[in-house]
Amino acid sequence: MHTRIALRAVLTSVLLVILSTGCVSVRTEPIRVEPIYIEITINHRVQEELDSLFAGIDQASETMDYEPLEETSPKPEN
Repeated sequence: MHTRIALRAVLTSVLLVILSTGCVSVRTEPIRVEPIYIEITINHRVQEELDSLFAGIDQASETMDYEPLEETSPKPEN
């Protein structure tokens, strides 16, 4: 009698395991790596930064008195 109950319990648990594995499905798909294209327009910001960077140099060159250097390149001989 005990063997019949034990056999029935084992068969029931095996049946439950078999039936429950049918409900679980794992699907794996290959990963696709694609390039990402990013276009950034920074012309305006760069122009403002350059203007502010060279503004001090431009002001200094306008207020500074200087004499241009004489041309010191050697003259060709004929």
